[in-house]
Amino acid sequence: MRSVRFLLLPILLAVLLASCGRVDRLPTTPPADGTASLKLDRPATDPQAHGWAKFYPMAVGNRWRYASVDNKVFINYDGGRLTKHGEGKTEIVQVRMEELHGRLYMREEIGIPDTVITGGVRWRREDRTGLYEFGPPAPDAPPFSETRLLAYPLHVGATWAMYPLSRLKVTATVEGIDVLNLPAGGFTAWRIRISGAAPRNQVVWYGRAGYLGSKGHDESAPPPDPQHIQIIYDHVDSLTALDLVRPNQ
Repeated sequence: MRSVRFLLLPILLAVLLASCGRVDRLPTTPPADGTASLKLDRPATDPQAHGWAKFYPMAVGNRWRYASVDNKVFINYDGGRLTKHGEGKTEIVQVRMEELHGRLYMREEIGIPDTVITGGVRWRREDRTGLYEFGPPAPDAPPFSETRLLAYPLHVGATWAMYPLSRLKVTATVEGIDVLNLPAGGFTAWRIRISGAAPRNQVVWYGRAGYLGSKGHDESAPPPDPQHIQIIYDHVDSLTALDLVRPNQ
């Protein structure tokens, strides 16, 4: 741990606002020709056999790598400060389809690149209504509840509850379409603001290559007396590499 003068995080996500009218560049509306129905010519283990699901990549062998930067600044009542700086790397791999509680999910394993260290497992599924994740539910949600990560069709101004079966009011709102220049390349992405969760100022980006990154900022009120400290937190993560078995068109 080392103390340094606090600066704004170097923004890994160089975001350039693109034309919001070009939503056809990131279609998330089921096709009108009826192909959104059950695909009987596909094996049952194929996510797209269970409805139109072509925005978020779903194929065994898909792999994403991310880099993250975290800064925490602790400010005392007298103005003294201490900064904690951390950097990390994460790898997500889609390994197989699994049925959980009557639903078919893609199992995604989380680890540290180029090591045998694993960090956990998550399950995701996609249908014509959106992208969902199964995991620990919100505190007051029924068992086996899902988190709604995306709601289709995506469009500027769209908003939805991420925990629809909980009193926990976390909402996602599509703010626009951005062009991201990331270590993994250039991507067009939906910019989505998350409200009601920590950090309080949080934005995530999704494109046809999947989850592309996020940034967040939060800070507590200035300390009113010597018994308190102010905490300023910044987080950025971004896609550094990907390998998709069937790149989305």
